Formats: sequence, structure tokens, C-alpha cells
Amino acid sequence: MARREFMRGDLVDIREPSYRYAEVDTKRGALVLDYMPSNVYEPACCEVFYRGTVFYVKTRYLYFSDPAGVKG
Repeated sequence: MARREFMRGDLVDIREPSYRYAEVDTKRGALVLDYMPSNVYEPACCEVFYRGTVFYVKTRYLYFSDPAGVKG
């Protein structure tokens, strides 16, 4: 199954590498606000909303979220 691009309104999990060796910082249930495709100079990224904060994340760290696993 081919992976599709992220779209506005998608619920995603963010799994970014931590500064500590072999640890991953996971944020579950972030909302995609906007998607910026890659170009010659920059990789694809998304503007996401998570717990009252809006920030940008490279799409290599985003995974589609399982809505059943998100706790409010």
C-alpha cells in the first residue's frame, strides 16, 4: 500500500529523535494544519497543532495516528 501525502485535518503521531541516545520523543494526536511539499532546498514538512502549540515538523517524523489510541 502506497503512503499518501498528509492533508489538512489529518490526525498524526510525531516521533522525533531525542537528544539522548536511542530515545524517541513521541507526541500522539497532533492535527495537521498545512502541508508543504519538498523542493530542491528543503524536505517536505507539515504545520501541526499539538496541545495548544503550532509548530513545523518534517514529514519523515510523522505517522498516521490510530484514533482509538488517542486519549483526550
